[in-house]
This record gives sequence, structure tokens and C-alpha cells, in this order.
Amino acid sequence: MVIALSSVAAEGYRSGSFWPAWWAATGRRGRPEDARQFGEAFSAALDRLGLPGQDAPNRHLAPILLHAGVPDSCLEGFLRYLLEGRADELDEPVRRLVEHDDDLAGELTERCLDLLERLRSPAQETGDPGLPRRIADQTIALVRADVIDPVPPAERPEITLAPFGGGVRLRPPGSSVVLLDGEQAPVGPNGHILITAPDVSLSMNGQPVSLIDAADPLLIFAEDGHRLPANRALPSDAFWAVFPAGRELTGDPPPRVIADSVCWPGWRLARARAADWWRSPTAACAPGATSRIMTSSAGPPP
Repeated sequence: MVIALSSVAAEGYRSGSFWPAWWAATGRRGRPEDARQFGEAFSAALDRLGLPGQDAPNRHLAPILLHAGVPDSCLEGFLRYLLEGRADELDEPVRRLVEHDDDLAGELTERCLDLLERLRSPAQETGDPGLPRRIADQTIALVRADVIDPVPPAERPEITLAPFGGGVRLRPPGSSVVLLDGEQAPVGPNGHILITAPDVSLSMNGQPVSLIDAADPLLIFAEDGHRLPANRALPSDAFWAVFPAGRELTGDPPPRVIADSVCWPGWRLARARAADWWRSPTAACAPGATSRIMTSSAGPPP
């Protein structure tokens, strides 16, 4: 009973809803009374096994979600909370979990942080992190897909743009040592290091720093010069884009380029504005809201 309910909750919980996943897994057409009985049976099983429960307004569901740990749908928000302290992205069951002062929450947090530490270096083996396999596998996948940066924000280099002559710059944290093509980089005003070419070899404290994705060579910056993640929706106001000459900034629909110049030799620096469709409240997560580039004669990338 405990294993079955918590396992289905771990995989099937979505934004406050669990019982539809349970009815689908069991082939039942459950009623609210059935959910109450399953919840009471789960709590009774916990008592007999000497396992902790949880007092919460939804007393029939909260203990199940506690023993589910971090459901699949909540993992990204949980990892951001560990790295960035962003509690606003925690779903309610995970919020209760991290506030639950017992060994379960503490051990899970410690092992997730240990795995994220190992994932900072692409070459390092992750080994056995001592986590449920689903959490370990999904954490690794989120990091390798660049959805989650395993380095805490205070330790990350900041890549910015000074569009009116300053170019693309890197500002390392603290006393970090930055090498450009194997030589220590000169540090300019405000701790900035000028990036002189897109293919420069860049490292910080012995670890490589990725600047350009060869599969999608596009840098997007907000109007104030702060870099925006490539997998996020475009801002509603103007933005800057750096990409190879001979390609066009495109999307569905394409943004409107309002100024064009050169960033690096063979690379364009364009100031653009997202189409009105992207500024609608429902468009932030819509397909196509993330900018892409392609050659003018080619079809959309696969």
C-alpha cells in the first residue's frame, strides 16, 4: 500500500492533482469517498510500520506526497530552490517536504546537492548518488539539457553585452582566474573581460566556460545587456541578438529587426523587437516563443 501509492504519486502528481493518476494506475473509477479510504489506509499503514506522517489540511493526501519525495513534475523547481533559494517555484508538497524537520528531507537535500556538485564538471563520473534512480536520472538530464545550471548563481560567470562599442563581456565572480586561449585574461573596468571572438577558448578556474552552442549559435541579451537563456521566451520589449552573418533571426512569427551592426568579424549584432503575438499573456510558454536562427535559404531547423 505505502509503496504503491507513493510510487504513483512520485510519477503522476501534477499541480495539486494526484487521484486521477491513481485511478488510471488501478483501473478504477474512484469517488471522493474512495480517495478518503485509500488515504486513511495509507496513514494506518504508516503507523504500523513506524513511519512518519504529516499533518496538513489535506490529511488524506499529504502523507502520500511526503513519502513520494519530490514528484517528477516538481523536480526542476526543487533543484532551483536548492541552487538559488527560489522558494516561489516550489509546489506545495515539496514546500511541505523541505519544511518537514526530519531525516527524510535533510538526506534528500544533501544527496541532491552532492549530485549537482559532481555535475559541475562534465568529465566527472556521477557514480551512485544514493538517490532514487528517477530523481538522479532526471537531474542529470536537466543539467545536460542546460535547463538547470548546477553552479550556484554567486559562482557563475556573468556574460553581458555593451552594444554601443563595448561588445560581449564576461564578468567572473570573486577572484576567479580566467584564461583566454590559454593566457590569463586582462580585466577591464568593473571586472569585465572582453570576449574578442566567438571561438575563443575560455576557462574559469580550470573549468571550460561555454559561450556559443555550435548547434544553435545565438546569444540573446535583454535591452540592458544581461544575457537571456536560449530556451526561454523572448522579452516583450526590445532585445539584442548576436548570431553569424548570413543567417536571419526567425521565429513563429519572426521578430522585427530595428537596428543592425557588427559584433565580431562575420557576426551580426541586431536590435530587435518580438512580434505582438509573443507579448500576449498566453504566449510565454507557447511553441515557437523561443527565438531560433536559420540560414535564409534553408527550412526551419529539425
